[in-house]
Amino acid sequence: MSDTETLFALIIVGIIILAILLIPYWIAKSRNHSYQSIILVLCLIPTGFTWFIGLVWALWPQEK
Repeated sequence: MSDTETLFALIIVGIIILAILLIPYWIAKSRNHSYQSIILVLCLIPTGFTWFIGLVWALWPQEK
């Protein structure tokens, strides 16, 4: 593999990882969740536990 192919592969993998990390935020945004920004912060903290908390919070029914 050349350096260009390696760089391209790393960029693609990074985009895929970022898309997976932002799934809870996208869910919260589509549901017009009151705490979208906090869920975004939880998703970007590099631990699986905070991502899971953000996902549960985004899916949890809101008080209306």
